[in-house]
Amino acid sequence: MRTAQHSEAKVLIFELDPHTDWFSKTSGPDCAKVPDSLKIETTFQAQRIQSNRIIHGPKIGGSWPFFTGLKPTGIPGILYGDHFTGGKRSFVLFGLSEGGKRLTVHYFNEIDIVPKLRGGFVKRYLKARV
Repeated sequence: MRTAQHSEAKVLIFELDPHTDWFSKTSGPDCAKVPDSLKIETTFQAQRIQSNRIIHGPKIGGSWPFFTGLKPTGIPGILYGDHFTGGKRSFVLFGLSEGGKRLTVHYFNEIDIVPKLRGGFVKRYLKARV
């Protein structure tokens, strides 16, 4: 497991299309692991993934290559999830604007932050971005 550095996050901005309920990427660097369209939905497997809501990209070959539960950080509008791909875990922060029309994704590629350190990391990271 690598230690997260604030500069390692790829920051992507998405805007909600109210007609489809999908978020579309409007700015940010190329990030092959995060699709250009994302959707937030209620899950029926809340206990299994320890979250009431999920975020995912479009289905490819019958599955979602990008998928994670959305878990609260304790900071209003800021959620986190773990994205697994190729047997590796990546930490992802999600910022939802008031009203839920804008989504900011902070993707830490192949970086896992242990649960007891997440709260402090999130606060430091967000403070450094102001």
